[in-house]
Amino acid sequence: MANKMNKQDIPQHVADSAKLMEAEIEKWHKNPEKVLIENGFHHHFEQSKFTDWCAVSDEGLRIYNLVVSEDEAAVKGSAIAGVISSVAAAGAGSVLESLAMALGVSERSLAIVLEDYVEGDRADAMGMVEFARQVAQTEAEAKAEGKPSGPSPRP
Repeated sequence: MANKMNKQDIPQHVADSAKLMEAEIEKWHKNPEKVLIENGFHHHFEQSKFTDWCAVSDEGLRIYNLVVSEDEAAVKGSAIAGVISSVAAAGAGSVLESLAMALGVSERSLAIVLEDYVEGDRADAMGMVEFARQVAQTEAEAKAEGKPSGPSPRP
């Protein structure tokens, strides 16, 4: 099967989960009526602990290509890659929007603070006090610049 994950490029826990997922896909290819593959997909993505939607999208495309035949494989920039990418981005966006509504802040502020934290490769937890301080600071900066701040109106 094509598109085996290069273990040098990914964390060990993702590689382990990917190996299990690949084995499940192979079982499914042999007997699709008896193997419920959807649970395996859920488990794999939950275990992978991705922190950005782009990595989810890339892994979604890789898994898609393991499921379909080689002549149906998709590449970045294809329509199916666009669908997978959009679903990953929408999933991430919905979580941020839900948190923003619950906390009474803008999705934009949450995204900025979380992105800075994740991309900063911090090993220590930020903590709620520091998190709240950074979100409040980001909200104040947005308001001063005339950008949206505060929660989005509920639909």
